[in-house]
Amino acid sequence: MVNKVSKSALFISIFCVLFIGILAVLANILWIETKRFSHDAISQQFDVLHQNFQSEINHVILDARSIAIQESKSTLIVDSLVEGDAKRYLTAHWSALFDAYPSLQQIRYIALDGNEQLRAEKSAESLIWRDTKDLQNKADRYYFIEAVESPKDYYISPLDLNKERGIIELPYRPTIRSVAKYRVDGEVLGLVVLNFDLRELFSRLKALQSTSAHWLINPDGFFLSSPNNSAWGWLLDRPKNQVSMQFPGFEKRFNGSEDDTPDGNFTSRFKHGIIPIGKRNTDDTDIEDAYYWLVMEKPTEAVAYLERTKHFFTFGFVAAALFLIGLAYLLIRLLNQLSLEKELAIKAKNKANNAEKSKADFLARMSHEIRTPMNGVYGLLQITLGERNYKKINDNIEQAITSFSLLSRIIDDVLDFSKIEAGKLDMVEAPFRLDSLLNQVGKMMGRAAYGKHIELWIDVDPKCPKHVVGDAIRLNQIISNLISNAIKFTSRGEVNLSVELLGENEDTVQLGFEVQDTGIGMTEKQANQVFGAFTQASRDTNTKFGGTGLGLSIAKQLVEMMHGKIGVVSQQGKGSKFHFNVLLKKASAAQAESLSEQDVVSYQAIVLTQNVNVETGIQRQCSVLGWPSYVAKSVEDLMSHKVSNSLPRVVIIDEAILSVISKEALADWQQEQKEITHLVVVSHNTESFDKNSLVLFDDLLYKPFTPSTLYDTVISCNQSTDELAQKPVVEDDEKLLAKRLVLVVEDNPINQQVAGAMLKSAGAIVKFAENGQECLDLLLSGFKPHLILMDMQMPIMGGVEAAEHIRANATWDNIPILAMTANAMEADRKRCIDAGMQGHIVKPVVKQDLITQVKLRLTDN
Repeated sequence: MVNKVSKSALFISIFCVLFIGILAVLANILWIETKRFSHDAISQQFDVLHQNFQSEINHVILDARSIAIQESKSTLIVDSLVEGDAKRYLTAHWSALFDAYPSLQQIRYIALDGNEQLRAEKSAESLIWRDTKDLQNKADRYYFIEAVESPKDYYISPLDLNKERGIIELPYRPTIRSVAKYRVDGEVLGLVVLNFDLRELFSRLKALQSTSAHWLINPDGFFLSSPNNSAWGWLLDRPKNQVSMQFPGFEKRFNGSEDDTPDGNFTSRFKHGIIPIGKRNTDDTDIEDAYYWLVMEKPTEAVAYLERTKHFFTFGFVAAALFLIGLAYLLIRLLNQLSLEKELAIKAKNKANNAEKSKADFLARMSHEIRTPMNGVYGLLQITLGERNYKKINDNIEQAITSFSLLSRIIDDVLDFSKIEAGKLDMVEAPFRLDSLLNQVGKMMGRAAYGKHIELWIDVDPKCPKHVVGDAIRLNQIISNLISNAIKFTSRGEVNLSVELLGENEDTVQLGFEVQDTGIGMTEKQANQVFGAFTQASRDTNTKFGGTGLGLSIAKQLVEMMHGKIGVVSQQGKGSKFHFNVLLKKASAAQAESLSEQDVVSYQAIVLTQNVNVETGIQRQCSVLGWPSYVAKSVEDLMSHKVSNSLPRVVIIDEAILSVISKEALADWQQEQKEITHLVVVSHNTESFDKNSLVLFDDLLYKPFTPSTLYDTVISCNQSTDELAQKPVVEDDEKLLAKRLVLVVEDNPINQQVAGAMLKSAGAIVKFAENGQECLDLLLSGFKPHLILMDMQMPIMGGVEAAEHIRANATWDNIPILAMTANAMEADRKRCIDAGMQGHIVKPVVKQDLITQVKLRLTDN
């Protein structure tokens, strides 16, 4: 499915990229054509301007050259300098030139020393000859110097403003000077200089500024014409009127070529080109300005049109591309969503199938697990029926009780799991002693461990608090479940429970628990699913070891309800390590005092063992009690041990070392001690010791043990027979409820028989009622029991309704009522308490618990 979606997504992506590429090509073609069309129109406008100016200036240049050539060969100039009548002929000739060439403004003859000898200027009527006093010396003028030094006979000056006596003439007169060397018999006598006035030309160019704003630039980079009249900068001492100020970088092109291209910002706004001057048939003429630059500003409408078109194409392309990308994204997402929904549907179907299969497996497993102990109970009761041998009867009953305990535990697991799933399981916080809880776990699990010859050790971090507040029953359930599993899956070796302090603050402590075994272990896959409901490591595991598969799931959820986490590290064939942490509250001083026992008596402990693990475990327990401890590996080590002057001694002996040391030597050593030295053997049970061996040792310490168990065992060694004799005699069961009248309200005859027998064994007088109404009738008749045991679900009238009627009558209100029912939920207990009952006993009933509860309520009453 994933591969199909990936291929479809790839195909859509490729199609989208190709389509975007095609759009990009089309947009580029349209943009190129639009630019070409716009550039053609601008170029056409520029070419018209270029041709107008080129034709105008070239016409002037060619006229100036032709006249200069003509006048350089005329004999009238030299004749007029000698003969007065000749000047009359020259006047007529030059007047004709002024009439023929409107732009011709002035004709001069200048001697080689720079003095003007003849100067005629155009006037409205004819011409004006300047007097000798008005003639000037032009030896320092650039055009005179350039013409004299030029190897060519003819010279055309650059465009500039006309000056008279070194001052620019007003109004400004743009002028070009045509200079010819005047020869007589091959000898240069002077220069013929013709001034051409180009004001009319510049007026026409200025008129064109309104339609085509432009700049005419000389080779030196100065404006000759511009839209804002910023011309003739080099003559008027205005450096800003230079191309480098208006168009930075453009001056690099003033070498006469177009190799250096201006930047894009310039070319986007302006059109430029070179105007060549007098290139044809002018080899004998030195033209100072051989070219001009023409820069035309592109029409604002054309530039704006191009910009708008560019933005339109860009926006259109981007919008189309984004649309295609968005469409492709939506299609791919839709495909992924459809694929995901299909995959989820398949997973849901598989999950449902697996759930159905798991439920079917669970029901089959539960049927097996329930029927196995049920068969034990039922079978043992059948074979006990009619049996005359008391020992066999007693053994059968003990085995039936064991089978019943297993059945009860299976039912409790199912009920707990149901409560957790429904969110109805509440944590009950109460102060408790941590070592007492661990002691209970040790007692419960020790027998199972011993039955499989497995060492079970409990190791407590001395930093752990002694008193905490939390749900001790659920914490016990978690630890017992993990240890029970460890023992179940371990055939040899040991199971270790360790407790450590992970962290604390002013109000809470975080405790870490670790259960490590040397059992069959698990694979990584099995470890990942071991906390699931109805699951075990494998079918083979269930077949071989049994179990409901609910224990670890319940443990995980209980740990999370206690604000902790649970995990497992396992290696197949080498064992598993389950670890979890819980958050508990610190007990207040008053709570700790109520739980505390007598002050701890200090002892000096000597650990007699050759096992390092045993040595470490016992020494840790001693450190919790604050006892100094030492290790001896033989009787000789005991003999060399120094006696403490202040503390009594106790020798804690590992059961395993008794097979390798001399018991006689140990007894002799004990008799030699002046101070009382107690010998305590660490063992699984008393079966390995006969009465004679127990005389040698003061007491047995059963595995696994906690610091409190160790302390109680050692303290018991100090109590003398007299002290024991002075203790108050504890009443046996037969005297606990002597002459107490108990009314049992129960509709099931067998349950009546069980409850009655248990109560009568404690000395109680028992009367029965089959439902709530019958109970009320008895009370109305004057019968007044000391206590009522009330079932909840009964025909005619249930126990809750009956209790409410009893509490409504002041005559019976002081009679304590205890619910004894199979309704085990918290809501059921609350209904009973709300109805006025004083307690809630859950079936199946444990005899000792029933008698204790009844005795407690009778005492309170």
